[in-house]
Amino acid sequence: GGCLAHEWLHGLDKLLLESQGGTAKAEDFLTDDPSLLPPGPLRNAFQGLRDAFTTGQHRIKQRLIYTPEHYRLAQRNITRDHMPEAMREYGLPNAARIIKEARDASTALDKLEILYEPLIARGQRGAKKHLADWRNVALAYHGGQPEGGSLVVETGKPQSSFAMEAQKLDNGSFGKYWSKPHEMAARAFQSYVEDKLTSQGRRNDYLSAKADNKYYRMDGVAPFPEGEERTRINAASDKLIAAMQADNEAKRQKYQSEL
Repeated sequence: GGCLAHEWLHGLDKLLLESQGGTAKAEDFLTDDPSLLPPGPLRNAFQGLRDAFTTGQHRIKQRLIYTPEHYRLAQRNITRDHMPEAMREYGLPNAARIIKEARDASTALDKLEILYEPLIARGQRGAKKHLADWRNVALAYHGGQPEGGSLVVETGKPQSSFAMEAQKLDNGSFGKYWSKPHEMAARAFQSYVEDKLTSQGRRNDYLSAKADNKYYRMDGVAPFPEGEERTRINAASDKLIAAMQADNEAKRQKYQSEL
C-alpha cells in the first residue's frame, strides 16, 4: 500500500520490451537503456522520459582539499607557464594558462577535464596522473593559501535537481539505489500518478502516498521531483502513455486485419 504505482512502473519498465518482440534479461530496464527498444515513437518516449528526469542545470558541490605542497607547485608551475611534454606533443593548450585565466576553481577544473579527456580516451600514458596533478594545482592557485586549505567547487556534468538529490541519498555515488535511473523513473511515476489524481479531484493512497518532498524536508532529503522539473517529467510521462496507447491500438488493428 502506498507504492503500487511505483512498483507497477518497474513491471512495465521490464516487460514492455517483450511486447515489442525483444527478450529482456533480468537486469534490463527500458528507463536504464531506451535503446533496447527498436527505433520508433515508443523508444523516443522512453528516451524523452529519461532525459526529463536526468537533465538540468544543477551540479554537485564538493569541498576539495589542497596542501602546502600543491600551493608550492601552483606558484612554480603557473609562474613558469609550464607545459608537460605530452601536451606539447599533441599541440594542446597550456594547462597553466587555462588555470590562470579561469575565473574560479570550478571553471579551471571543467576546462582541464575537457583538455585531458581525449588523451585519457586514447589511453595516453600518464594522462590521468597529469590531470590529477593539474587539478590540485588549480585548487591551490585559486585557493591562494600557502598553508593549504579547501575550496567548494561544482563538479560533474549538469543534471536535474532530482538526479542530484538522488546522488546525495546515495552518499555522492551514482547508480547505487536512489540514483539508479529505473528507481528514479519509478519515483517520478509515483509523483505523476498522485498529480494526475489530484487534477481530477481524486486521491488513492494505495496507488501512491506522500510522493512529495514536504514530508522529507526534516531529514534534509528530497527523493521526489518537484517544481518545474516535476511538471516537465509529468509531461514526458503523458507522452509515454500516449505512445503506449498508440502502439497498442496499432497492434489491435493489425490483429483484427489478420482475422
